[in-house]
Amino acid sequence: MRGGGRLLSSNLKGFTLAEVLVTLGIIGVVAALTMPSVISNYKEKETIAKLKKTYSVLSQAYITAFNKYGSPDEWTWGPLVYPVPQTLAGYLRENLKVIKVCDNGSCFPDVMYTRLNGTKHVNYSKEGSNFASFVLQDGTLFLFWSSGSCSASHKTCGFIYTDINGKYPPNQWGRDMFGFVLTPTNIIPFGIEGYEYPFSTSCNKNRDSYLNGIGCTAWVIPVSYTHLRAHETGAYLVCR
Repeated sequence: MRGGGRLLSSNLKGFTLAEVLVTLGIIGVVAALTMPSVISNYKEKETIAKLKKTYSVLSQAYITAFNKYGSPDEWTWGPLVYPVPQTLAGYLRENLKVIKVCDNGSCFPDVMYTRLNGTKHVNYSKEGSNFASFVLQDGTLFLFWSSGSCSASHKTCGFIYTDINGKYPPNQWGRDMFGFVLTPTNIIPFGIEGYEYPFSTSCNKNRDSYLNGIGCTAWVIPVSYTHLRAHETGAYLVCR
């Protein structure tokens, strides 16, 4: 250049096509290795958030019903018109944002639900009046079963099952299907020792017990029990 300036070198080179392709290939490999883990962590956190919300909504409905009708052992357990599960569900349903009610399990999708270990379990949509089911405004599904009685000595009044993502897969216990126990004083997550299906036997991917996976509920939801603490990371899906 004139004026004493320096000449720019004409030998400066950019990346070759081969180098760009190699770089992109490396990025692709790294993404392929890390994305499944990222997606899995996201899904686990989403599961935890949904289940906590469901438990909160259900607990508030229980408190409202308790204040209005008394404890579950004072509710009507022998109706003349409706089967017991339908009546039991009705006490809680009136305090929830329900868009569909079924006097059986037909509010659930017509699919075979599986246990935590992947084996076939039950198609709840085919269950008769032994169950009552309904759908919330956000798509959450609930299924009620009654023990037939409820008292201080018989502390299991009924079971409440919930599919937190509605009709969508995986339709599996411990993944999107969870459960709670209705007692005379509260609603507690399945998995608590001392109640049916404790965590120690009902949240294990290597077992083939009847409701394997239902005990994972207490692993996800924080509870005030010194012998069982929920894990916020969602590690319940891989810990057993």
